[in-house]
Amino acid sequence: MVKSTPVIVIKKHGLKLTKNNFIYTKKIKMEEKVIFENDFMTYYLGENYIFSFNKQFSNDEQYRVNLTEMINQVQQQKVTNIIFDAKNFKGTSPANQKWVMEHFVPEVVKAGVRKIALIFPKDAFGQFALKNYIKSAAKDMVEPDMFENKEEAVAWVCS
Repeated sequence: MVKSTPVIVIKKHGLKLTKNNFIYTKKIKMEEKVIFENDFMTYYLGENYIFSFNKQFSNDEQYRVNLTEMINQVQQQKVTNIIFDAKNFKGTSPANQKWVMEHFVPEVVKAGVRKIALIFPKDAFGQFALKNYIKSAAKDMVEPDMFENKEEAVAWVCS
């Protein structure tokens, strides 16, 4: 007798999730290598995406340095998707929010990015800032969406 694995359907995206992995017609590779790291961020290269892990709070200057490096990595690696793990994100200044919309998003779009996945932050202010980002002009340039975990985000950008 074969024991069946329970399947959870994530209704938002129609993805099927078993206990350990997503079921797809296309196999998703989650092999990643580190392509950039500092005290605040680590960027990993996956299959046609860059995964950004936020280690700790960055001041305004460091925030822009980190995102400028993301632009450089997107251009070098020629990926079309970005996943931001924003679980530790606590928000940023209005000036940085404006910079993201006027500089960062247009630059990554020009470099070929089509989807940006955001993994929910724990912090309520961070959630508010990211929800505002989703509602902003970014969706006119890229397809943004928010997820509870990395597996959902990877499945979406690889779909």
